[in-house]
Amino acid sequence: MAIVKDLTGQRFGRLLCKSQAGKNKRGDILWECVCDCGNTCFAASTSLKRGRTKSCGCLRNEYLHKPKVGKKTHGKTNSRLYAVWRGMKQRCNDPNSDNYYRYGGRGISVCDEWVSDFTAFEKWAMENGYDETAPQGKFTVDRINNDGNYEPSNCRLVDMKTQYHNRNLPKSIKEISEEHGLTYDAVHQRMKKGASIEDALKKPLRKKVKVLINGQHKTVKELSKESGVPESTIYYRVKIGLSGEDVIRV
Repeated sequence: MAIVKDLTGQRFGRLLCKSQAGKNKRGDILWECVCDCGNTCFAASTSLKRGRTKSCGCLRNEYLHKPKVGKKTHGKTNSRLYAVWRGMKQRCNDPNSDNYYRYGGRGISVCDEWVSDFTAFEKWAMENGYDETAPQGKFTVDRINNDGNYEPSNCRLVDMKTQYHNRNLPKSIKEISEEHGLTYDAVHQRMKKGASIEDALKKPLRKKVKVLINGQHKTVKELSKESGVPESTIYYRVKIGLSGEDVIRV
């Protein structure tokens, strides 16, 4: 039988071992410990020796609730302008992007000031008259020199008509959609229903809605697929105040 090393009186992080307290289900020796915060807990000797257990749990709680120091997130990932910025980088940097050959493939890039800092791009857009609440086609980022890069000195905000009159290369619907922060599917479906390209770009995307059912948050698309209830019906029910299973009752 292996000799059990006495840990009584030894300190591991914030824990001070008091006495042996049996074994856990895996057969590890347990020790009753007193934490510096005053709580009593039980820890396996292997966890104590290997440094995996250093407190009663208070150390982890302090870390989780400690104010994060450093760069704060901008909280704009769902905005139209963020989608425009992301699409701009994809066209220039991602060879898998459908329109890469028109941008990155031609040597067009996003300047250092913008490529890794959305807030810098947002600041430029706001200083040049961008309005998140304006119609979709009102403000779009246009490169003055079509062969130049995306950078403050070569970009401006113009309405859609001005932008496309200044183009030498024809654009695909997908490319136009990305530049306006919309998905190709949304614009394509609107045009199939008879909308012009201008009107298809003006209507903002419907915000994603999640419904809490049985402890799980699910999107309208997921609920529609599972229940067979049309997405438009679920959106309407949520809009009038229904929740939970009431939004998918047949």
